[in-house]
Amino acid sequence: MAMTAAVKDELSRLSVTRPCCRKAEVSSLLRFAGGLHIAAGKVVIEVELDTSQSARRLKKDIADIYGHDSDLAVLSSSGLRKGSRYVVRVIESGDALARQTGLIDGNGRPIRGLPPQVVSANICDAEAAWRAVLDHRDPAVAIMKHANPCGIAVCELGVAVAYQHAHECDPVSAFGGVVAANRKVDLAMAEPLSKIFTEVLIAPDYDADALELLMKKPSIRILKCDVTEINPFELRPVSGGVLLQETDVIDADGDSPLNWKQVSGDPVDVQTLKDLEFAWRSVRSVKSNAILLAKGTASVGIGMGQVNRVDSARLAVSRAGDRVNGSVAASDAFFPFADGLQILIDAGVVAVVQPGGSVRDEEVIAAAQKGGIAMFFTGTRHFSHA
Repeated sequence: MAMTAAVKDELSRLSVTRPCCRKAEVSSLLRFAGGLHIAAGKVVIEVELDTSQSARRLKKDIADIYGHDSDLAVLSSSGLRKGSRYVVRVIESGDALARQTGLIDGNGRPIRGLPPQVVSANICDAEAAWRAVLDHRDPAVAIMKHANPCGIAVCELGVAVAYQHAHECDPVSAFGGVVAANRKVDLAMAEPLSKIFTEVLIAPDYDADALELLMKKPSIRILKCDVTEINPFELRPVSGGVLLQETDVIDADGDSPLNWKQVSGDPVDVQTLKDLEFAWRSVRSVKSNAILLAKGTASVGIGMGQVNRVDSARLAVSRAGDRVNGSVAASDAFFPFADGLQILIDAGVVAVVQPGGSVRDEEVIAAAQKGGIAMFFTGTRHFSHA
């Protein structure tokens, strides 16, 4: 879990008395910290926890609420394992507890993930992630959370490296995210992904060994999708009717660097231009106001969904940390004033791509020239308010 030991300890000591809340806590721990095993023909449930308090609490709740005994074992620190781990095992009545908590169905088959009514919103995140990787030609991986990217990366070496780079953008937010890849998922990608709580994984196909490993995770939904054609129209409900509109896709003349207009700075090298094109293609999937920082065809900081472009720029810079130095930036719409751009310049961004078209373009260009950065206008924009 993406929480400190102190926070986990504090949560484990909170008093929870309502039966429904205690059941929810047990079910969550079984799903996200546990696993099912078959031993001597019996279903065995194992839950591995960080703190002894959490383990004792779970053991007590299983007995009080469901009436089942469990064993508690301690795994001492050794090798790569830092600190002791506490394992709660339900052996004799594992099958009954698994049915009571929804881990297996009436036929004894594992139920992958949470009930449909709980996870239906993940369909939208899966669609957003899938659209994000379809925006790129090279092997690409996107990690989404609440329809915004935690990280996006492309890499000619394959999706395993792309996943690593995408995850490095914001590993805290990536916890519990939705992952999409536009190439077949291999074992090299599946191994690190299997160690991180992931809600949904969507890809065109999976290697057999990768699928075998991923299916051992009780909480992930694994989707296979070979649909690469994006519907040209989309429907959105509005009060009193339905809005029919064209889908925002990367297909305008201004989406190609060949048609960009450089308005400041010296000519850029091949890698910088490649990073700028990656950033421009990636920023489409970010909710406006959107600023995406990139380096090495991977996002390093994303500022999304703010009500002004200044705050989006600050957020992107803050998330990037030291990685902002030498990065490039894409803005989904023009800078209405020079202040947002100045934040990027002061932080160490070396090149920017944006639509242009503001009545204060000259002011913004002057700031770019004074800052010594290259800036390009695309003449088109991707302005996501979905």
